[in-house]
Amino acid sequence: MGRGWNSPIYGFFKPIPKIVDVGGRRVHIFECGAKGCKCNKKFINRFLNTADATSTGNMFRHARVCWGEEAVNHTIKNRMTPGEVRQHFVKNASENGDITTFFERKGKGPVTYSHRQHTRTEVRAEFARWMAESYRPFNIVNDERLRSLLKTGQPGYWIPLATTVARDVKTLFACSRNRLSHMLRNYDGQLSISTDCWTSPNGHPFVGILVHFVHNGDPISLVLDVIEVPKVRTF
Repeated sequence: MGRGWNSPIYGFFKPIPKIVDVGGRRVHIFECGAKGCKCNKKFINRFLNTADATSTGNMFRHARVCWGEEAVNHTIKNRMTPGEVRQHFVKNASENGDITTFFERKGKGPVTYSHRQHTRTEVRAEFARWMAESYRPFNIVNDERLRSLLKTGQPGYWIPLATTVARDVKTLFACSRNRLSHMLRNYDGQLSISTDCWTSPNGHPFVGILVHFVHNGDPISLVLDVIEVPKVRTF
């Protein structure tokens, strides 16, 4: 029967259901693949001796509550296979996942928000991105007003320690540096290098080294390094 389970909705559940007898009736029991299932029941029962033995209605309703309308609609629109759903949604939502998996380029378009609460790994990824993109200090996670905003209505919302955020930002920086190095070494085109010099308010001179190129039709400018220029003593 599993050969006919081609709908993407199967991807939100574990691939092999349990098969049990209930009152002499054979039942398939599908277990939700979410680490922290948000439904009252983690399992969907499907009796095999009924006219709707292959119905996925209950599975769709469960997935929309647990994973969010956005995620379910995305799998349908893109005609994803159950395996692709498990790879892109279930695997990435694992508590033990690598936070670097959450920084794949999503493309341009309006910002959307999922109804599914972040896992701890996703929280760490979002905090690290916030710190890096908005130039926020790591100890902002200890701010009581911020905690009030995040935890009101969901007091169990997990907030990472400042040391955890700092470690994650360093990890992401190392990954980004390696990725950029590989991209530039294998770039099939011209690279333009420029410098930008300035002096900080406390009198320290710096030189920034930048690279400019075209990637997938878009102009890109990236900072390669920032160097503090040694002061020259004059006598």
